[in-house]
Amino acid sequence: MEIDRRELKRQAREAIRGSRPSFWVVTLVYLLMTTGVSTLAGLLVPAPDTGNISLPALFLSILLSLYSTVVGFGFTLWSMWTSRKLSPGLGALADGFSVALLVIMTSILIFLHMLAWSLLCIPVVWLVLIPVLLSPGLSFLVIPVLIAGIMIFSYWVSLRYALAYYLLADHPDHGAFAAVRRSVELTRGWKWEMFKLFFSFLGWELLDLLLYTLVLVQVLVQGGFFQSLSLEHYGAAYVLYQIILSYPSSALLLLLASIPVKLWLYPYRSVTMAGFYDARLRLQREGSVEMPPL
Repeated sequence: MEIDRRELKRQAREAIRGSRPSFWVVTLVYLLMTTGVSTLAGLLVPAPDTGNISLPALFLSILLSLYSTVVGFGFTLWSMWTSRKLSPGLGALADGFSVALLVIMTSILIFLHMLAWSLLCIPVVWLVLIPVLLSPGLSFLVIPVLIAGIMIFSYWVSLRYALAYYLLADHPDHGAFAAVRRSVELTRGWKWEMFKLFFSFLGWELLDLLLYTLVLVQVLVQGGFFQSLSLEHYGAAYVLYQIILSYPSSALLLLLASIPVKLWLYPYRSVTMAGFYDARLRLQREGSVEMPPL
């Protein structure tokens, strides 16, 4: 049994183009509610000096993270309902607040599961590092490979929980634990297909990164950052870098840099993933039908 990625993406394009209000309006509101709010908060509450911990800034960071998670769940609801052609409105973005506690619990459970897997990897990492530390000449080769391996493994593990929020959206009465557990079950044997689906959006991701980088370089050039590097005083250059990015005009330009790509990429990818979730549920139901007795 297979899931046709091209067909999923075609159906997603058809669904978002027929959405009302338009998909780009919903995505723009979502970006304003998340990235926009975070950027504004960063301007109002400046980052602490190097080496210092600001409790208000730390509290605000945690609060914004939880808030963005709940709003992100609202975007997941919109994506799922759009995929099912149920005509959700802008109100879907706020529907996550009605189950905010469950959404936050699910996020915490996913984090704890990821942390547990990371802790299990520590003995393996040390087994690899000990010979490397005893033979410094190998470090240039082994350490980059080890870092890449850890990143790949972490991403692979994260795919176990990629469907948790969709399951929570369908069955909030089942709770956060059930959503995480069912996600692990549904993704078992399907991680490679999910990876290929996510990878198929890489071109859009690179375009998004390119636009952001071009604007960032332009902002740094106008702020004199690259001229400061010629003075070989890298501490001062880093301070100047922070000052340049703290300007409201710089923050606004960087915020607007890749919005054109995000307005298409975010709903396209999210609705496609919702379609994958529904397809996976259908396959599981078809596969669980018991054969009649002989």
